[in-house]
Amino acid sequence: MYGYINRSIVDNGTLSNGQEVLVVPIVSGGSGGVFDTLLYTEFAGKTRFVGYIPSVSGHLDVHVSEGRLLVVTPVYGQGDAQCCPHAHHTVEYTLRGVRLVMISDLGVR
Repeated sequence: MYGYINRSIVDNGTLSNGQEVLVVPIVSGGSGGVFDTLLYTEFAGKTRFVGYIPSVSGHLDVHVSEGRLLVVTPVYGQGDAQCCPHAHHTVEYTLRGVRLVMISDLGVR
């Protein structure tokens, strides 16, 4: 994992269980944009590192929406340019303490 933090795309919010989460995308500096996103939370009175979410193909979008973490990754088909996937795959997550737990796989859209 390598890259830099762009403060303008860092996200934070409260999940539906009341837990705070900080989403820190690591920008690769290349055409793939974000390949990894770090997650932090407040737990037991301290800021804790939860882990990271990777994307093999880059263009990873992790953000807080309506009390849950949404992880959106590109889906490429034959002939798709890296800039322009033909679809996106979305999965909903939450945190339980310092564990990332999948709520549902919303599939490809």
